[in-house]
Amino acid sequence: MLVDTTTRHRQRSPPDQPAPNRMDRRISYHSNRTRTYREHAGAVGIEVIPGILTYHPASTVRELRQSLNVIDACGYVSTWQFLCEVFAHPGTTLWHQYRRAGWLAEEWPVPVWEFQDPRAKRVRDAVLQAVKNGGGHRGTRAAFAEALDEWETPPLSEDCTASEDLVG
Repeated sequence: MLVDTTTRHRQRSPPDQPAPNRMDRRISYHSNRTRTYREHAGAVGIEVIPGILTYHPASTVRELRQSLNVIDACGYVSTWQFLCEVFAHPGTTLWHQYRRAGWLAEEWPVPVWEFQDPRAKRVRDAVLQAVKNGGGHRGTRAAFAEALDEWETPPLSEDCTASEDLVG
């Protein structure tokens, strides 16, 4: 989950690196605070419909886990929060940054970026499959959480797998 914060000056990047993105300065979301704000708004009749940009090219498991916590804290039941991706509009600072970094897979007619970590793509793909299968909010949330758990669980080495085959 990314939050845009302002900076007082621009740093210069070496020519082989993308320019620093103000979005790289991340803050933590506190799910208790989010839940409290939602409850206060609900008390005066305001329904909170969260707008969460879940994915960007450099999504990390930590960010996606924070997104899940915020989605849960918002209490809004929908699959939409698990599907939202940052869109790099042509000509914007973000589009230029993605282009310099080589993250755009296609530029025309619509810019399409690629995940830098294939595990983030697996999370998004698990969500898409859950939605396709009609999982609704609960099934989509479960697919998202399970894919995050798989990301955080180191794979067994081939040696461990081979020794299990010998025993079993």
